[in-house]
Amino acid sequence: MKLLKQTLKKASSFEEVLKITLEEIAFVKNKNPQMKIGYVAGKVTADGEDNIGKNLERLDDFVEETRKNFNGVVFSAADVFAEEAYWRQNLPQPIHENEFYIFWQKVVGGGVTDIFMAPDWEKSIGAADEYETANGLGLTIHYIN
Repeated sequence: MKLLKQTLKKASSFEEVLKITLEEIAFVKNKNPQMKIGYVAGKVTADGEDNIGKNLERLDDFVEETRKNFNGVVFSAADVFAEEAYWRQNLPQPIHENEFYIFWQKVVGGGVTDIFMAPDWEKSIGAADEYETANGLGLTIHYIN
């Protein structure tokens, strides 16, 4: 998963971003079926468009901290939709929020074993949806302080 950002730079559509992300999760799982895969959920757009970059950096920080204490691989939306990679793509603008919810439901359900809820996740409709998806799938849910 460490190369996910690099691999996603090749993506040219929203569907391709999903395909690459799910393939990367499957690759990790196939390489080591016992490997835990953690996803850090948190706010990205909840504070407004001007704060997306800051929120992605914040998610990156939570991922780095989580990696230190988690016996597995960890990623977040900042790995998948790094601001530079997202805006570089020719994605339809704006993508409707529901498309993002469905996207993350597929990712969380696509092999993630643990979800880490970043502080203030409750302020994000998307993170709340990811929580509900993880809860419904019976994934292990952690709360980051």
